[in-house]
Amino acid sequence: MQRKIPLHPLLNCLVFLVMLSPVFFSGCAKEDAGAPSYAAVAKEKEEEQHAPAFTLTTLDGSQFSLSSVKGRPVVINFWASWCGPCRSEAGELQNAYLRYRGKGVLFIGIAVDDTTEEAGKFIKEFNLTFPSGLDRNGSIAKAYNLYGVPMTFVVQRDGVLSYIHVGTITGKVLDKEIQNVL
Repeated sequence: MQRKIPLHPLLNCLVFLVMLSPVFFSGCAKEDAGAPSYAAVAKEKEEEQHAPAFTLTTLDGSQFSLSSVKGRPVVINFWASWCGPCRSEAGELQNAYLRYRGKGVLFIGIAVDDTTEEAGKFIKEFNLTFPSGLDRNGSIAKAYNLYGVPMTFVVQRDGVLSYIHVGTITGKVLDKEIQNVL
């Protein structure tokens, strides 16, 4: 008679987490055309939510304050140098920035859980020319209820959040949502 050896409780937990990992990480994959986005759910509530105010020191040493740019549309992108989906969308964000900067749209990148050195390498690698800075203490991510990267917010001229995108954003989606706030 063969005796079954029980798995260690920690191993059981690990197996369970591995089985669930596609559920947790699917939010950062490219958006499924048929899946409802976080923005669609937020819009169903029909509540106006103002973008939380923040001030950020950018990597070039200047200051960006969301409250000081009221009256202009803003695209806020949370990213990290170690994030694969962030790498996939970097070119799309840069191209959208180049298309819309002449129309008064501001872009700000906010690196989370990152270092100045690694964030700088990321910016250089993808030739990002819109301002970016580090959320050094996590307070901006907390204010925006960030639960993963990448995450992109489009803010109307009056400071109200117009669109929230979880996961890799495309140029097509950016164009549509920026046009909505122009």
